[in-house]
Amino acid sequence: MQVLNFININCAKNNNLDHWKIFGRGDLQIINEGADGTNFAFLSTTRTSFSEGVKQELVVGCLVEGARMELKASMKLMANDESFVCDKTHKYGEARVCPLMSIKFVVPTAENGYRWLHIRNQNPIAWRADTFNHFTGQFVITSEMTASTEAYLYMYGPSPGVDIIFDEVTLREYSPPVTDCAQLIRSGDARVSITFIS
Repeated sequence: MQVLNFININCAKNNNLDHWKIFGRGDLQIINEGADGTNFAFLSTTRTSFSEGVKQELVVGCLVEGARMELKASMKLMANDESFVCDKTHKYGEARVCPLMSIKFVVPTAENGYRWLHIRNQNPIAWRADTFNHFTGQFVITSEMTASTEAYLYMYGPSPGVDIIFDEVTLREYSPPVTDCAQLIRSGDARVSITFIS
């Protein structure tokens, strides 16, 4: 299977902001607190509206029609130097909306010259304040997307004044979980799965 990777994700590890850009107003910096044991993460701060955040240009040269893509990111929210809990049921513009991610495809044949793809967070776990939360979303590449000359990933959405800490952002071709058909019993060993109580 061809591996498609569209995004430059490891810049924080090298103290590098080259690929992520601010859109709207705000600041972007690297902090010493990464997801899943890493040392660094990005901080999008001093946002003044729901529509402000960060963006990154994607690599469009290897878009393949029909490929199922998976977007992942690790995120935390802060407001007034305290952890902030968003609500995944809130919509854009509502007070406790969680971070949103969208891709803008520049398509010369489109009526206004571009198309937006809004990617829903399919992770069912409720947002937690004390840890990085995982954003996971999927979509299928269309023929119109393959005709795009440019594409940009946008991260935005929380209320003005809520900072987004993010790390481990990836956009790759989706690989379904592998099932081990050699052993269909998940737990067949009492030595491993049972604790005896006397």
